Amino acid sequence: MRAWNKLSASFVRSIRREGRYSDGGNLYLQVANGGKSWVFGYQRHGRQHDMGLGSARSVSLALARELRDDCHEKLARGLDPIEARNSAALAARAERAKQMTFRECAEDYLAVNASKWRNAKHRKQWGPHLRAMRIRCSAIFPLRRSTAGWCSRPSNHWLPTSR
Repeated sequence: MRAWNKLSASFVRSIRREGRYSDGGNLYLQVANGGKSWVFGYQRHGRQHDMGLGSARSVSLALARELRDDCHEKLARGLDPIEARNSAALAARAERAKQMTFRECAEDYLAVNASKWRNAKHRKQWGPHLRAMRIRCSAIFPLRRSTAGWCSRPSNHWLPTSR
Protein backbone atom coordinates (compact mmCIF):
# COMPACT_ATOMS: atom_id res chain seq x y z
CA MET A 1 0.00 0.00 0.00
CA ARG A 2 1.34 3.40 -0.96
CA ALA A 3 1.64 6.18 1.58
CA TRP A 4 -0.99 8.91 1.80
CA ASN A 5 -0.74 12.40 3.31
CA LYS A 6 2.94 12.80 2.48
CA LEU A 7 2.93 16.60 2.16
CA SER A 8 2.90 19.06 5.05
CA ALA A 9 1.28 22.48 5.20
CA SER A 10 4.66 24.16 5.64
CA PHE A 11 5.99 22.38 2.52
CA VAL A 12 2.99 23.58 0.51
CA ARG A 13 3.58 27.16 1.65
CA SER A 14 7.32 27.17 1.03
CA ILE A 15 7.80 25.19 -2.21
CA ARG A 16 8.79 27.35 -5.18
CA ARG A 17 10.39 24.90 -7.61
CA GLU A 18 8.12 23.95 -10.51
CA GLY A 19 6.93 20.38 -10.54
CA ARG A 20 4.22 18.00 -9.44
CA TYR A 21 4.39 16.82 -5.84
CA SER A 22 2.38 13.80 -4.71
CA ASP A 23 0.46 13.75 -1.45
CA GLY A 24 -0.72 10.20 -2.09
CA GLY A 25 -4.05 8.86 -3.25
CA ASN A 26 -3.62 10.60 -6.63
CA LEU A 27 -3.60 14.08 -5.08
CA TYR A 28 -0.88 16.34 -6.44
CA LEU A 29 0.35 19.82 -5.73
CA GLN A 30 1.20 21.31 -9.11
CA VAL A 31 3.63 24.22 -9.09
CA ALA A 32 3.86 26.01 -12.44
CA ASN A 33 4.33 29.58 -13.67
CA GLY A 34 4.62 30.93 -10.13
CA GLY A 35 1.27 29.45 -9.05
CA LYS A 36 0.28 26.41 -7.05
CA SER A 37 -2.80 24.30 -7.60
CA TRP A 38 -4.28 21.01 -6.43
CA VAL A 39 -4.90 18.29 -9.00
CA PHE A 40 -6.62 14.94 -8.59
CA GLY A 41 -5.46 12.41 -11.17
CA TYR A 42 -7.41 9.29 -12.04
CA GLN A 43 -7.89 6.79 -14.81
CA ARG A 44 -11.29 5.93 -16.19
CA HIS A 45 -12.08 3.72 -19.20
CA GLY A 46 -8.37 3.48 -19.99
CA ARG A 47 -7.84 7.24 -20.17
CA GLN A 48 -5.96 9.46 -17.75
CA HIS A 49 -7.88 12.46 -16.36
CA ASP A 50 -6.70 15.36 -14.22
CA MET A 51 -9.30 17.21 -12.20
CA GLY A 52 -8.40 20.62 -10.83
CA LEU A 53 -9.40 21.12 -7.20
CA GLY A 54 -8.43 24.76 -6.90
CA SER A 55 -5.57 27.06 -6.12
CA ALA A 56 -3.36 26.22 -3.16
CA ARG A 57 -3.93 29.79 -2.05
CA SER A 58 -7.70 29.28 -1.66
CA VAL A 59 -7.83 25.52 -0.97
CA SER A 60 -5.96 24.30 2.09
CA LEU A 61 -4.14 20.98 2.26
CA ALA A 62 -6.84 19.58 4.56
CA LEU A 63 -9.63 20.63 2.18
CA ALA A 64 -7.74 19.23 -0.82
CA ARG A 65 -7.53 15.88 0.99
CA GLU A 66 -11.28 15.96 1.68
CA LEU A 67 -11.96 16.70 -1.99
CA ARG A 68 -9.65 13.83 -2.96
CA ASP A 69 -11.59 11.48 -0.66
CA ASP A 70 -14.88 12.64 -2.23
CA CYS A 71 -13.47 11.91 -5.67
CA HIS A 72 -12.42 8.42 -4.56
CA GLU A 73 -15.95 7.78 -3.26
CA LYS A 74 -17.46 8.87 -6.57
CA LEU A 75 -15.11 6.60 -8.48
CA ALA A 76 -16.02 3.69 -6.19
CA ARG A 77 -19.71 4.26 -7.03
CA GLY A 78 -18.89 4.23 -10.74
CA LEU A 79 -19.22 7.98 -11.28
CA ASP A 80 -16.79 10.22 -13.09
CA PRO A 81 -15.79 13.00 -10.64
CA ILE A 82 -15.52 15.64 -13.36
CA GLU A 83 -18.92 14.79 -14.81
CA ALA A 84 -20.42 14.76 -11.31
CA ARG A 85 -18.99 18.21 -10.59
CA ASN A 86 -20.21 19.59 -13.92
CA SER A 87 -23.70 18.14 -13.52
CA ALA A 88 -23.94 19.54 -9.97
CA ALA A 89 -22.93 22.98 -11.25
CA LEU A 90 -25.45 22.71 -14.08
CA ALA A 91 -28.20 21.71 -11.65
CA ALA A 92 -27.36 24.65 -9.38
CA ARG A 93 -27.39 26.98 -12.38
CA ALA A 94 -30.76 25.63 -13.51
CA GLU A 95 -32.17 26.09 -10.01
CA ARG A 96 -30.97 29.71 -9.94
CA ALA A 97 -32.52 30.25 -13.37
CA LYS A 98 -35.86 28.93 -12.08
CA GLN A 99 -35.72 31.51 -9.32
CA MET A 100 -35.12 34.43 -11.70
CA THR A 101 -37.88 36.64 -12.93
CA PHE A 102 -37.90 37.99 -16.44
CA ARG A 103 -37.00 41.38 -15.00
CA GLU A 104 -33.88 40.03 -13.26
CA CYS A 105 -32.89 38.18 -16.40
CA ALA A 106 -33.36 41.32 -18.52
CA GLU A 107 -31.37 43.45 -16.07
CA ASP A 108 -28.54 40.91 -16.11
CA TYR A 109 -28.57 40.89 -19.89
CA LEU A 110 -28.42 44.68 -20.04
CA ALA A 111 -25.62 44.81 -17.46
CA VAL A 112 -23.51 42.36 -19.45
CA ASN A 113 -24.20 43.65 -22.95
CA ALA A 114 -24.79 47.41 -22.58
CA SER A 115 -21.09 48.18 -22.82
CA LYS A 116 -20.96 46.43 -26.20
CA TRP A 117 -23.41 48.83 -27.80
CA ARG A 118 -21.63 51.88 -29.15
CA ASN A 119 -24.73 53.95 -29.75
CA ALA A 120 -26.41 55.53 -26.70
CA LYS A 121 -29.73 55.40 -28.54
CA HIS A 122 -29.52 51.60 -28.63
CA ARG A 123 -29.06 51.48 -24.86
CA LYS A 124 -32.18 53.59 -24.38
CA GLN A 125 -34.22 51.44 -26.77
CA TRP A 126 -33.49 48.17 -25.01
CA GLY A 127 -35.43 49.03 -21.84
CA PRO A 128 -38.82 49.56 -23.58
CA HIS A 129 -38.13 46.61 -25.86
CA LEU A 130 -37.58 44.28 -22.92
CA ARG A 131 -40.68 45.63 -21.18
CA ALA A 132 -42.70 44.73 -24.25
CA MET A 133 -41.09 41.30 -24.35
CA ARG A 134 -42.04 40.80 -20.71
CA ILE A 135 -45.65 41.54 -21.58
CA ARG A 136 -45.59 39.07 -24.47
CA CYS A 137 -43.81 36.37 -22.50
CA SER A 138 -45.99 36.70 -19.42
CA ALA A 139 -48.98 35.67 -21.54
CA ILE A 140 -47.15 32.50 -22.57
CA PHE A 141 -44.76 31.67 -19.72
CA PRO A 142 -45.85 32.29 -16.13
CA LEU A 143 -43.23 34.08 -14.05
CA ARG A 144 -42.19 32.92 -10.59
CA ARG A 145 -43.38 36.10 -8.92
CA SER A 146 -45.12 39.21 -10.06
CA THR A 147 -43.04 41.88 -11.70
CA ALA A 148 -45.81 44.44 -11.43
CA GLY A 149 -44.45 47.92 -11.23
CA TRP A 150 -41.67 47.20 -13.66
CA CYS A 151 -44.04 47.44 -16.56
CA SER A 152 -46.96 49.71 -15.77
CA ARG A 153 -48.37 49.81 -19.31
CA PRO A 154 -51.29 47.57 -20.26
CA SER A 155 -50.32 44.64 -22.47
CA ASN A 156 -52.00 46.01 -25.61
CA HIS A 157 -50.68 49.58 -25.27
CA TRP A 158 -47.28 49.42 -26.89
CA LEU A 159 -45.51 46.63 -28.72
CA PRO A 160 -42.45 47.14 -30.89
CA THR A 161 -42.97 46.55 -34.56
CA SER A 162 -39.42 46.94 -35.80
CA ARG A 163 -37.73 44.20 -33.76
